[in-house]
Amino acid sequence: MGELIYKVMELTDTFKLWADECSKCYGGMDLLAVDAVMDENGNYHILELNGTALGIQPQHWHEDSQRLVHLVIQRMDQLFCSPKLVEKVQETSTSTAAEWIHLNKMLQNYEKENAELKEQLKQLKEKPKETGLFSTFF
Repeated sequence: MGELIYKVMELTDTFKLWADECSKCYGGMDLLAVDAVMDENGNYHILELNGTALGIQPQHWHEDSQRLVHLVIQRMDQLFCSPKLVEKVQETSTSTAAEWIHLNKMLQNYEKENAELKEQLKQLKEKPKETGLFSTFF
């Protein structure tokens, strides 16, 4: 019987290729982890692909948390079209509590602007359409 040693590996070009290819299988995942084992001959075998349940390592939580915040904001911006927010976030370092509070306020403002835009869109959809003379005949 062999022994099991658990360790977090550095991201090599090969491991990056694995992650990129696995991501493509599911339409381009932003967050994933590839669990693999190495056999007694030094060959790696992929065990599973993990989505959001990737387990942030304690020694990397701060850096990983910052990356997650930026990723979420980037994706929200892509969905809701707010270029101002992306520029502000890129200018903001999220390393202190005050900056986290500032970022949270920015998100709240973004949500408020988004709600207002949705309400305007709803009102436009509910506005009665004018009918012309020809539309009543055809």
